[in-house]
Amino acid sequence: PDGREPQWESTVREQRETNKHRLSDSSEAEYVELRNRRDSELPMPKLILHALQVNILGGRLPEPESNGKRYLKFPLDALEGAAWE
Repeated sequence: PDGREPQWESTVREQRETNKHRLSDSSEAEYVELRNRRDSELPMPKLILHALQVNILGGRLPEPESNGKRYLKFPLDALEGAAWE
């Protein structure tokens, strides 16, 4: 990103220095406002509904149905901003 070369490792210090959302440069209120503003502009993650279903089940997949297959189920038009819109 931003014209930087790929790196295969970094230090915590380097991560803090390149993180434009770091808390150390702002108050907690400023950080929360920054994150809320930025996050409100991002689309819903494409696999959020899949992940939620598995997370609600404590990391387990749904039980197999009569055909032996496991399915994640959700209505496609349930959430505004979903990737399929």
